[in-house]
Amino acid sequence: MLILLYTADVIVIAQQHGFLALSYAVDIQLYFHDEASSVETRLRRLKDCIIEIDRWMSSNHLLLNADETVLMAKNEATTGQNSVSYY
Repeated sequence: MLILLYTADVIVIAQQHGFLALSYAVDIQLYFHDEASSVETRLRRLKDCIIEIDRWMSSNHLLLNADETVLMAKNEATTGQNSVSYY
């Protein structure tokens, strides 16, 4: 239950940057949905959000595991077909 105290602050940081967040124990997923024309702006905001989360974690003696950090992008074309990319 102690992990909830830590993840609550991370979720607040994500929300301040305009992202939704889900928390599963020590895993936190940030997500958003937007128009394709807004992707570059959202990615910049995501980078800023991750930097702020990393700083918060460092100041609380925690570590953001870069090896476990993944960006997954899902694109639904006008044809209705889905495409998923991992970065």
